[in-house]
Amino acid sequence: MISISQLGGPIPFSIASVITFVYIFLAMMATVPVARKRKQGLQSLNKAFIAWLYFTMAMTIIRFTEYIFIMENGVLPGSFYIGASLSTWYLIPMLSVMAQFQFVLYIMRKYKYYSIPAILTFFVSLGLFQYDSHVAYDILMIPIAYLPAGLFFWKGIKNKDGLTFSLGLYTTFDYILPYWIYSPMKFVMNAAGSDIYYVFIIGALIAATSLNLGTWGWFDRHVFYDKEREKQIKNAWVSRLIEIEKKKPDVKKTQGKSIVLECPICHRQGRKQFAHEIVLERARNEKGIVKMLLNQEKEICEHQFVAYVDRSFSIRGYEVIDMMV
Repeated sequence: MISISQLGGPIPFSIASVITFVYIFLAMMATVPVARKRKQGLQSLNKAFIAWLYFTMAMTIIRFTEYIFIMENGVLPGSFYIGASLSTWYLIPMLSVMAQFQFVLYIMRKYKYYSIPAILTFFVSLGLFQYDSHVAYDILMIPIAYLPAGLFFWKGIKNKDGLTFSLGLYTTFDYILPYWIYSPMKFVMNAAGSDIYYVFIIGALIAATSLNLGTWGWFDRHVFYDKEREKQIKNAWVSRLIEIEKKKPDVKKTQGKSIVLECPICHRQGRKQFAHEIVLERARNEKGIVKMLLNQEKEICEHQFVAYVDRSFSIRGYEVIDMMV
């Protein structure tokens, strides 16, 4: 067997601490674009996303603290057991995965199943407390950790949505991939309180970086860039440019406006009334076409989408922003 002394000893406390603070910084930065949209009232999903990310970040920081303590003191995770086999080693990852499951239920609008994560967490924790067996824990965690990640990847690629795709990367690197790297390393190295815990810390660091690439739009611009779609939008804008410049709306005479919206997902139609102030503000905007969320109160349907609106308040196109479509 390979011993830790042969590998150079545990990671210094200072390095692990720096990685922890870098993770906190990256996780906070990932919420900035979403928080800005939330202030603009773009979609209620942002509030749930930020709450989930903050909770996951708190659980990850607790995990980091435990890993650093284990690496510095050379103790085994079993030293923290409560009852037969319940410990933070199992409880913290389970809470993180269950929070992820709760978030998926929310964005899929499965409201009647909201209590399932809490019920599963309670009974699995009770089983770990009473019995020295992790079978129920492993059976539960594997599908609940894998299915949301696969769902995020599938929806992100299908809808060419960088944020949804980055959620798949985040859930993969934050728990799934580090776990499968850690398990064989633990078996081969035969040393639980050692450098092998760095895979969880670095995995979370990569996860936070991937999430930033999604929330700040890097994946949308460089991976899922739809040239044909942008060309269509630009052509619509160019075709209206001369007409708009020749006949700009008289902002002094602008009245309230009623337009017909059509959901690009389910194609349900409905009429929406806009106040005089909104029409006036749009008329004064220098941009030929702006992107507006027009179904915020879900008057038309349950889907989230935005519309491209010109100065005359005509719809020039739609964009789907509902992650789970």
